[in-house]
Amino acid sequence: MVEIAKKLRERKHELGISEEKLAAVTGLSRTAVRQVLSDPSRASTANVSAVAGRLGLRIEAVESFSSYEVRRKAALEKAKRLVALVQGNSLLELQGVDDGQLRDMIEQTADEIMAGSPRNVWN
Repeated sequence: MVEIAKKLRERKHELGISEEKLAAVTGLSRTAVRQVLSDPSRASTANVSAVAGRLGLRIEAVESFSSYEVRRKAALEKAKRLVALVQGNSLLELQGVDDGQLRDMIEQTADEIMAGSPRNVWN
């Protein structure tokens, strides 16, 4: 969000438009405009979009990771929790399970989670 705020302020400066004028042309209060320009993460999406649009910018969600990668990461996190739970309940830590075996258990559990419904990852 820091990059968004910086880009919005830079464009505002390039255009030579004041906060008051930007508020007037967007229909937002000066306080709302100031919030968008200083910390967009605390402003509504509608307000950020309104200010950006008036400055000739577009805010868009750009895919950083594929949906598979996001699901896989979530499945691995869930698998780690499940394996730790099983390990604690079955005293596997006392049975000498090494890091490699533990990693394999986590990978296998994540694979099983991924093989089921996509909802399994988030439940």
